[in-house]
Amino acid sequence: MVESSLNRSLTSLRIRKALSNPVFALQNLKFNWVRKTSTANHIFVVGPPRSGTTLMVSMLKAHSHLAGIDGETCFFFRRNFTDIKYPEIDDQTMKKLIASATDMVDLFDMIASEVVTAQNASRFVEKTPEHALRLNFLLERFPKAKIVFMIRDGRDGYLSALRNPKVKVNTVSLYGEIWKLSVRAYLKATQQERVKLIRYEELCSNPEIVMTEVMSFLDESLQITQLASNSYSKTKMRSVIGHQRLNEKISNQTVGQWREKMSNQDVEIFNTIAGEELQKMGYSLV
Repeated sequence: MVESSLNRSLTSLRIRKALSNPVFALQNLKFNWVRKTSTANHIFVVGPPRSGTTLMVSMLKAHSHLAGIDGETCFFFRRNFTDIKYPEIDDQTMKKLIASATDMVDLFDMIASEVVTAQNASRFVEKTPEHALRLNFLLERFPKAKIVFMIRDGRDGYLSALRNPKVKVNTVSLYGEIWKLSVRAYLKATQQERVKLIRYEELCSNPEIVMTEVMSFLDESLQITQLASNSYSKTKMRSVIGHQRLNEKISNQTVGQWREKMSNQDVEIFNTIAGEELQKMGYSLV
């Protein structure tokens, strides 16, 4: 089938773009014409932006069995698969993978295999918050994979987004929309048993209990290194603006901060956009 994603219908604009650059379109056709169903037991970490996905993937990658790429791949939203570059894979190897892959799922599996082998691990972990919007695609095309869905009070998430200049959804209306859409994707997931919902608030308050549950869901055992900040902070993300708390011991100091730091107007706007979803996820409107 031809791969689709959020609002990726073949509009007249996209058709014109393809016709204006037919070489580009042909080069990427094989990746978007998805035929493969993966047999790998990958782990995907998704959720609304600034909901603890970076903390979660960092703690997962502190496990000796798990490996991944630093940062977000946005892999299943890519328009161009011919120019992928990751520091974990040298350019020549990547070119060979791109040339030999049959579609985007096949290429993803190849990249995962390279990283897992290089890091002497056994499973691949990928983190892209926006992949929450591709939840059913991931469940369909990766039937042995498991997904950790991070959720956080969207109003706290919005305040966190304001502190990170790289987050593009930095207005309350934009953030509210992406938060709402991510939650709706979770609620509509076709195979809930393969999706583990983790509340950022609970992870910050009881990291050992929550991570024990997560690792059990993933059919792995918790390793004590996963709870040590000097282990999970080894990621390069700790030096990126907006992720400095990875250098600190996990705490719940930012939980509920919206009540003091968010303007009444912004609270009203967010609640108008995503109030129904807030309540469905167990968050109070006041």
